[in-house]
Amino acid sequence: MKTFNEYLLNKGEAVNTIRTRENTVKDFEAWNDENVIDYDAIMNYTTYCKEKGNTVHTIRLKIKNLEYYFDYLITQNKAGLLSLSKENPAKLVKLKGGVRKIPHNLLTPEELQELYEFQTSFGLAQKRNKVLLSLVVFQGVGSKELNLIELKDVDLLNGKIYVPGARTTNARTLDLKAQQLLLFQDYILNVRSAILKEANKQSDYFLVNYGKGVNLLTNVISILLRKLRMFYPKLKNLQQIRQSVISEWLEQYGLRKAQYMSGHRYVSSTERYNVDRIEGLKKELKNHYLIGK
Repeated sequence: MKTFNEYLLNKGEAVNTIRTRENTVKDFEAWNDENVIDYDAIMNYTTYCKEKGNTVHTIRLKIKNLEYYFDYLITQNKAGLLSLSKENPAKLVKLKGGVRKIPHNLLTPEELQELYEFQTSFGLAQKRNKVLLSLVVFQGVGSKELNLIELKDVDLLNGKIYVPGARTTNARTLDLKAQQLLLFQDYILNVRSAILKEANKQSDYFLVNYGKGVNLLTNVISILLRKLRMFYPKLKNLQQIRQSVISEWLEQYGLRKAQYMSGHRYVSSTERYNVDRIEGLKKELKNHYLIGK
C-alpha cells in the first residue's frame, strides 16, 4: 500500500510541495484528537488556524493540502478508519476572498412557472427561446450543457431527454414535462428547420448551435434574460434558475436522486442546495471568520 509521500510522487508533485502537504497533515492530525474527518472537523480546523494567526490565503492552502490527503485516503481504502465517506469534505470548503459560495436568492416553483409562462411563443426566435427556457426551468440544464444537446438526444416518444456531460457535470437522462411535448414537437418539425434555413446552416445540435466550442447561444441567452428581468427584476441569470430547480429537487426527491438529476459529480455539491441549511451555513461561516476577510 502506497504511503502519502509515494502517492504524491506518482502524481508528479515537487519535493518541496510534498513536504508542505505532509507538514499540513501532521499539523491537522496533531490537532485532531478525535481522529474524525468530516465537514465540521475541517471548519473547526480553519478556526484553529485563524487563532494561530494564519491568513485566509494560508488557510486556503492548508485546505488544499488536506484535500490531497483525503483523496489519498479514499484511493487507498483507508477512509473507513477515519470516519471519511467516499466524498472528500475538504472539497466542500471553497474560499474566494474568504467566502464560501452557497446558493442564495432562490426562486420558488411558482416563480419559475411564472417565468416560463411569461416567455411568449409567437415567432421563430420566441418559440426557440421557450424551448430553451423550459430546459432550464424543468430539467435544470446548465448554460454550457444547452450547447451540447443534439437532436438525437430528444426522445419525444418516451418523453425523455439525454443531457450530455459538460466539463464539470455528468451526463444524465431526464423526463420531459407533459407541457413540453407539443412545444418540442412543433420546434423539431417546424421551428428548428426554419431557423436553419434562414441561416443557411446545417446542425446536429438541438438548439441549432453550429459546432462544439462555438457558443452561439450566449447572445440568445443574454437577450432572453434581459426581457425576463423586465417582468421579474429578481432574476439574475440562468444559474439562479438552475440552483432553484436543484433546491426543489432536493426537497422533493432526496439527495441521491437530486444529485443524479443535476449532474453533480460529488454529493457535497448537491448538499449545498438544502435550503434549510443555507442560513445556518452563513452563520457558521461568519463564526469561523470566513466572510469578508
